Amino acid sequence: MSTLLEFMDRSKGTDELYEMLRSRSPAEIEQLCRTFPVESLRLDWGSIQSDFRNNQRFELITVLAQILVRYEDHRKNNPEHRLPATLHGEKLGEVLMGRLMPFIASQQKIEIAHSLKIRLYDFAIALMQAGRNRDALTCFVASRPSMKEDHEFWICACRFNIAQTSKNGDEIKAAIENAEQILSGKIKVPGKYVQGARQMLSTLKQSER
Repeated sequence: MSTLLEFMDRSKGTDELYEMLRSRSPAEIEQLCRTFPVESLRLDWGSIQSDFRNNQRFELITVLAQILVRYEDHRKNNPEHRLPATLHGEKLGEVLMGRLMPFIASQQKIEIAHSLKIRLYDFAIALMQAGRNRDALTCFVASRPSMKEDHEFWICACRFNIAQTSKNGDEIKAAIENAEQILSGKIKVPGKYVQGARQMLSTLKQSER
């Protein structure tokens, strides 16, 4: 385990993550997913200044998670990465996400460093693309306030997707309220996203009947 952590700390980007997935045994990758010290991470600006590992480890573990949760898609669509077919990546992704998401949810009252807010935003977009809207919503909420102008629109989109899937009355109501706040201007988004919010609201109103 310490060897893989040291490997990650020396890594300079995602190329090394792909190398790790190619060169290490499935048992080693599974151990990393089960024992990565998520609880030791600190995402505030002071902590990442005092210990670069807070920044490096969080960035890489979230990139690893987004690779694993769509592992078969990555493997088939990016043959240049030469990801092994023997690794049960999506199963390991569930293990890692089960540990990572409670930690991210716990950061909602922390002033997260700007660079890691951007990483959380990118992670959330990747999770939405994987159909993991609840996890994406957690990441978007934790990374507020955002430097991304479309941030609040994607929060609304997550709530819409969750409501459409669950058909739960409270979740439909929350999504409607979010869309109405965008249309009223209470929540600011770029003008090009307002029509999307209007369409979501119309669909949600029909679901409410």
